[in-house]
Amino acid sequence: MAEFGSDFRGWNSSYSDEPMPLKEMAERWRGLADESRSAGNSMADARAGTLGDCADELEKRVEETAAELMARSEHYRELAAEHHEKCEMEHIMLAREDQVMAEVYETCARLLTGEPKEGQ
Repeated sequence: MAEFGSDFRGWNSSYSDEPMPLKEMAERWRGLADESRSAGNSMADARAGTLGDCADELEKRVEETAAELMARSEHYRELAAEHHEKCEMEHIMLAREDQVMAEVYETCARLLTGEPKEGQ
């Protein structure tokens, strides 16, 4: 397990979105701790501030992920609706083809048997 204040995984630069260099983050952490102590704050206050920063970053990531999932969900709903419409059209076309084929068979049967067309 990493020593408290030395594990900065997930901390990325707001400029490059690359992971922050460990040395820079450690210096920053120590600087904040020293500042906090000189201001009369306890380490608990410094950790609370850091935890607040972590919570803010986590909230931002959760919101981004939720927005991405919602967009994907909407996209999939649109695809499903489009697929459903295509299936309905295919069903209508197949039903019409069945009807036409039934009429063709009926006409062929009448021609072969010599039966008059209905209404004649």
